[in-house]
Amino acid sequence: MDPYHNPILARFPKITADEHTFLVPYIQRLPDDRAKEFVRVYNEARLDPQTFTILAALGFVFTSGMQRFYIGQWAVGLLYVFTCGVFFLGTIYDLVNGKATVLDVNRDKARDIYANYGNPYEVIV
Repeated sequence: MDPYHNPILARFPKITADEHTFLVPYIQRLPDDRAKEFVRVYNEARLDPQTFTILAALGFVFTSGMQRFYIGQWAVGLLYVFTCGVFFLGTIYDLVNGKATVLDVNRDKARDIYANYGNPYEVIV
């Protein structure tokens, strides 16, 4: 199955091509009804790389570290707040590598969500 023409993923246009590559193996292992639910839950939990980049850019004007709070890295976010984004070097790093950082966070979210949907005989609470 071509990952760019997956009918389940086609219903969620905000999911990027990079995300397709790690979502398709999960979807292929699930029955259709559970795959649709998996993608719906993932779509609600995923983070937007563009939002991360905007928050990082705002760190030069306002408070640094908001992008790290956005992805759930509270300790690094606090470090950025108190050190002006580690003297703006961390903020520059986040601007350059923001897409990859958010993709890693989203990949971890997909893995965690799949852990709940992976076994069709498992009762999900």
